[in-house]
Amino acid sequence: MPELHEGYVLHQRPYRETSALIDIFTPDQGRVALVGRGVRRAGRKGASSSLQAFQPYLFAWSGRGDLHTLRSSEVAGRGVNLQGEALFAGLYVNELLMRLCIRHDPHPELFIRYQQLLSQLETAAQLDVCLRYFERDLLGEVGYGLQLEYEAGGGAVIEATMRYAYRPEHGPVAVAAATRESLAGDTLLALAAGNLVTDTQRREARQLLRRTIAGLLGDKPLQSLQTMRRMRQMTRRPGQETADPE
Repeated sequence: MPELHEGYVLHQRPYRETSALIDIFTPDQGRVALVGRGVRRAGRKGASSSLQAFQPYLFAWSGRGDLHTLRSSEVAGRGVNLQGEALFAGLYVNELLMRLCIRHDPHPELFIRYQQLLSQLETAAQLDVCLRYFERDLLGEVGYGLQLEYEAGGGAVIEATMRYAYRPEHGPVAVAAATRESLAGDTLLALAAGNLVTDTQRREARQLLRRTIAGLLGDKPLQSLQTMRRMRQMTRRPGQETADPE
Protein backbone atom coordinates (compact mmCIF):
# COMPACT_ATOMS: atom_id res chain seq x y z
CA MET A 1 0.00 0.00 0.00
CA PRO A 2 1.45 3.43 -0.97
CA GLU A 3 2.63 5.62 1.89
CA LEU A 4 0.38 8.55 2.86
CA HIS A 5 1.80 12.08 2.92
CA GLU A 6 0.17 15.18 4.36
CA GLY A 7 0.08 18.07 1.92
CA TYR A 8 -1.63 20.99 0.22
CA VAL A 9 -2.38 21.63 -3.44
CA LEU A 10 -0.32 24.51 -4.78
CA HIS A 11 -1.40 24.38 -8.42
CA GLN A 12 -3.19 22.15 -10.90
CA ARG A 13 -3.76 22.34 -14.63
CA PRO A 14 -5.31 20.14 -17.34
CA TYR A 15 -3.13 17.41 -18.83
CA ARG A 16 -4.10 15.59 -22.00
CA GLU A 17 -7.81 14.87 -22.37
CA THR A 18 -8.93 13.69 -18.95
CA SER A 19 -5.97 14.08 -16.58
CA ALA A 20 -4.44 16.88 -14.53
CA LEU A 21 -0.96 17.89 -13.45
CA ILE A 22 -0.98 18.68 -9.72
CA ASP A 23 1.77 20.29 -7.66
CA ILE A 24 1.54 19.70 -3.93
CA PHE A 25 3.56 20.88 -0.92
CA THR A 26 4.41 18.35 1.79
CA PRO A 27 6.56 18.51 4.95
CA ASP A 28 8.60 15.37 4.26
CA GLN A 29 8.95 15.45 0.48
CA GLY A 30 8.79 19.15 -0.25
CA ARG A 31 7.16 20.11 -3.52
CA VAL A 32 5.94 17.09 -5.47
CA ALA A 33 4.52 16.92 -9.02
CA LEU A 34 1.71 14.42 -9.62
CA VAL A 35 -0.36 13.37 -12.57
CA GLY A 36 -3.95 12.60 -11.72
CA ARG A 37 -5.00 10.22 -14.49
CA GLY A 38 -8.63 10.44 -15.54
CA VAL A 39 -9.59 12.90 -12.81
CA ARG A 40 -11.26 15.23 -15.34
CA ARG A 41 -13.35 12.50 -16.97
CA ALA A 42 -17.05 13.33 -17.11
CA GLY A 43 -18.87 11.81 -14.17
CA ARG A 44 -15.69 10.93 -12.30
CA LYS A 45 -16.22 11.05 -8.56
CA GLY A 46 -13.80 10.97 -5.64
CA ALA A 47 -11.48 13.28 -3.74
CA SER A 48 -8.83 13.38 -6.44
CA SER A 49 -11.30 14.88 -8.94
CA SER A 50 -12.09 17.91 -6.77
CA LEU A 51 -8.88 18.87 -5.01
CA GLN A 52 -9.05 22.33 -3.47
CA ALA A 53 -6.35 24.82 -2.55
CA PHE A 54 -5.84 25.66 1.16
CA GLN A 55 -7.30 22.29 2.20
CA PRO A 56 -5.06 19.69 3.90
CA TYR A 57 -5.05 16.23 2.32
CA LEU A 58 -3.40 12.87 2.72
CA PHE A 59 -1.88 11.93 -0.64
CA ALA A 60 -0.59 8.61 -1.91
CA TRP A 61 1.41 8.30 -5.12
CA SER A 62 3.65 5.89 -6.95
CA GLY A 63 6.42 6.02 -9.54
CA ARG A 64 9.91 7.38 -9.79
CA GLY A 65 11.48 10.47 -11.28
CA ASP A 66 10.03 13.99 -11.14
CA LEU A 67 6.44 13.15 -12.10
CA HIS A 68 4.53 10.63 -9.97
CA THR A 69 1.11 9.07 -10.40
CA LEU A 70 -1.53 10.10 -7.88
CA ARG A 71 -3.12 7.02 -6.33
CA SER A 72 -5.43 8.52 -3.72
CA SER A 73 -6.24 11.69 -1.83
CA GLU A 74 -8.42 12.21 1.23
CA VAL A 75 -9.28 15.27 3.29
CA ALA A 76 -7.08 15.47 6.38
CA GLY A 77 -8.68 18.27 8.37
CA ARG A 78 -10.33 21.64 8.11
CA GLY A 79 -9.30 23.91 5.28
CA VAL A 80 -9.48 27.69 5.32
CA ASN A 81 -12.01 29.83 3.50
CA LEU A 82 -10.11 32.70 1.88
CA GLN A 83 -12.01 35.44 0.13
CA GLY A 84 -11.22 38.78 -1.47
CA GLU A 85 -7.75 40.12 -0.71
CA ALA A 86 -6.99 37.11 1.48
CA LEU A 87 -7.64 34.78 -1.48
CA PHE A 88 -5.26 36.76 -3.67
CA ALA A 89 -2.66 36.62 -0.90
CA GLY A 90 -3.03 32.84 -0.62
CA LEU A 91 -2.66 32.38 -4.37
CA TYR A 92 0.42 34.61 -4.30
CA VAL A 93 2.03 32.50 -1.58
CA ASN A 94 1.23 29.28 -3.44
CA GLU A 95 2.91 30.65 -6.55
CA LEU A 96 5.96 31.71 -4.52
CA LEU A 97 6.31 28.16 -3.21
CA MET A 98 5.96 26.82 -6.75
CA ARG A 99 8.67 29.13 -8.07
CA LEU A 100 11.19 29.11 -5.22
CA CYS A 101 11.01 25.56 -3.82
CA ILE A 102 12.90 22.80 -5.60
CA ARG A 103 11.05 19.53 -6.06
CA HIS A 104 11.71 16.88 -3.42
CA ASP A 105 13.58 19.31 -1.15
CA PRO A 106 11.89 18.92 2.27
CA HIS A 107 11.13 22.02 4.34
CA PRO A 108 9.19 20.80 7.39
CA GLU A 109 9.51 24.13 9.22
CA LEU A 110 8.33 26.03 6.17
CA PHE A 111 5.35 23.69 5.91
CA ILE A 112 4.38 24.60 9.48
CA ARG A 113 4.79 28.30 8.66
CA TYR A 114 2.56 27.83 5.62
CA GLN A 115 -0.16 26.29 7.78
CA GLN A 116 0.16 29.16 10.25
CA LEU A 117 -0.04 31.71 7.46
CA LEU A 118 -3.24 30.22 6.04
CA SER A 119 -4.90 30.56 9.43
CA GLN A 120 -3.66 34.14 9.70
CA LEU A 121 -4.93 35.06 6.23
CA GLU A 122 -8.38 33.79 7.18
CA THR A 123 -8.62 36.01 10.27
CA ALA A 124 -5.95 38.73 10.27
CA ALA A 125 -6.66 42.36 9.44
CA GLN A 126 -3.09 43.23 8.36
CA LEU A 127 -2.54 40.78 5.53
CA ASP A 128 0.55 42.58 4.27
CA VAL A 129 2.40 42.14 7.57
CA CYS A 130 1.63 38.41 7.61
CA LEU A 131 3.00 38.12 4.08
CA ARG A 132 6.20 40.02 4.92
CA TYR A 133 7.11 37.60 7.71
CA PHE A 134 6.34 34.59 5.53
CA GLU A 135 8.41 35.97 2.64
CA ARG A 136 11.28 36.55 5.07
CA ASP A 137 11.07 32.97 6.37
CA LEU A 138 10.65 31.49 2.90
CA LEU A 139 13.82 33.21 1.65
CA GLY A 140 15.72 31.86 4.63
CA GLU A 141 14.47 28.32 4.06
CA VAL A 142 15.48 28.21 0.38
CA GLY A 143 18.95 29.61 0.99
CA TYR A 144 18.49 33.32 0.32
CA GLY A 145 17.95 34.62 3.83
CA LEU A 146 18.21 38.36 4.36
CA GLN A 147 20.89 39.85 6.61
CA LEU A 148 18.90 42.22 8.78
CA GLU A 149 20.85 42.87 11.99
CA TYR A 150 24.43 43.50 10.81
CA GLU A 151 26.02 45.46 8.00
CA ALA A 152 27.39 43.62 4.96
CA GLY A 153 30.64 41.75 5.49
CA GLY A 154 29.96 40.98 9.15
CA GLY A 155 30.22 44.64 10.03
CA ALA A 156 28.65 46.83 12.65
CA VAL A 157 25.26 46.27 14.22
CA ILE A 158 22.41 47.93 12.33
CA GLU A 159 21.51 51.31 13.85
CA ALA A 160 17.82 52.17 13.93
CA THR A 161 18.42 55.84 13.06
CA MET A 162 20.68 55.25 10.04
CA ARG A 163 19.82 54.63 6.38
CA TYR A 164 20.97 51.57 4.46
CA ALA A 165 21.13 50.37 0.87
CA TYR A 166 20.55 46.64 0.63
CA ARG A 167 23.00 45.00 -1.77
CA PRO A 168 21.89 41.63 -3.17
CA GLU A 169 24.18 38.78 -2.06
CA HIS A 170 25.96 41.09 0.40
CA GLY A 171 23.51 42.76 2.74
CA PRO A 172 22.86 46.28 4.09
CA VAL A 173 25.42 49.03 3.53
CA ALA A 174 25.18 52.34 5.40
CA VAL A 175 24.54 55.40 3.22
CA ALA A 176 25.01 59.05 4.09
CA ALA A 177 21.80 60.28 2.50
CA ALA A 178 18.41 58.75 1.82
CA THR A 179 17.78 57.46 -1.70
CA ARG A 180 14.69 56.04 -3.37
CA GLU A 181 15.73 52.46 -2.62
CA SER A 182 17.39 52.97 0.76
CA LEU A 183 15.60 52.00 3.95
CA ALA A 184 15.78 52.85 7.60
CA GLY A 185 17.69 50.75 10.07
CA ASP A 186 14.60 50.44 12.21
CA THR A 187 12.82 48.78 9.25
CA LEU A 188 15.54 46.12 9.03
CA LEU A 189 15.42 45.51 12.77
CA ALA A 190 11.62 45.44 12.84
CA LEU A 191 11.51 42.92 9.99
CA ALA A 192 14.07 40.73 11.78
CA ALA A 193 12.10 40.87 15.03
CA GLY A 194 8.68 40.42 13.44
CA ASN A 195 7.57 43.83 14.67
CA LEU A 196 6.58 45.90 11.64
CA VAL A 197 4.28 48.53 13.14
CA THR A 198 4.59 51.80 11.23
CA ASP A 199 3.44 52.51 7.69
CA THR A 200 7.02 53.38 6.71
CA GLN A 201 8.38 50.10 8.05
CA ARG A 202 5.73 48.12 6.23
CA ARG A 203 6.28 49.98 2.96
CA GLU A 204 10.07 49.68 3.08
CA ALA A 205 9.94 46.01 4.09
CA ARG A 206 7.66 45.30 1.16
CA GLN A 207 10.04 47.07 -1.23
CA LEU A 208 13.04 45.16 0.10
CA LEU A 209 11.36 41.76 -0.08
CA ARG A 210 9.77 42.44 -3.46
CA ARG A 211 13.13 43.43 -4.98
CA THR A 212 14.82 40.38 -3.50
CA ILE A 213 12.15 37.98 -4.74
CA ALA A 214 12.06 39.60 -8.18
CA GLY A 215 15.80 39.07 -8.48
CA LEU A 216 15.30 35.34 -7.88
CA LEU A 217 12.38 35.00 -10.28
CA GLY A 218 14.15 36.57 -13.24
CA ASP A 219 12.14 37.88 -16.19
CA LYS A 220 9.03 35.77 -15.52
CA PRO A 221 6.70 37.76 -13.24
CA LEU A 222 4.25 36.21 -10.83
CA GLN A 223 0.87 35.66 -12.48
CA SER A 224 -0.98 36.00 -9.18
CA LEU A 225 0.25 39.59 -8.72
CA GLN A 226 -0.71 40.52 -12.26
CA THR A 227 -4.19 39.05 -11.76
CA MET A 228 -4.55 40.88 -8.44
CA ARG A 229 -3.69 44.22 -10.01
CA ARG A 230 -6.08 43.72 -12.92
CA MET A 231 -8.93 42.82 -10.57
CA ARG A 232 -8.28 45.90 -8.43
CA GLN A 233 -8.34 48.16 -11.46
CA MET A 234 -11.67 46.68 -12.52
CA THR A 235 -13.34 47.00 -9.10
CA ARG A 236 -11.82 50.19 -7.65
CA ARG A 237 -14.00 53.26 -7.64
CA PRO A 238 -12.48 56.68 -8.40
CA GLY A 239 -10.59 57.94 -5.36
CA GLN A 240 -10.98 54.65 -3.49
CA GLU A 241 -8.00 53.35 -1.50
CA THR A 242 -7.55 49.61 -0.95
CA ALA A 243 -5.54 47.55 1.47
CA ASP A 244 -2.42 46.14 -0.17
CA PRO A 245 -1.57 42.57 0.85
CA GLU A 246 1.29 42.48 -1.64
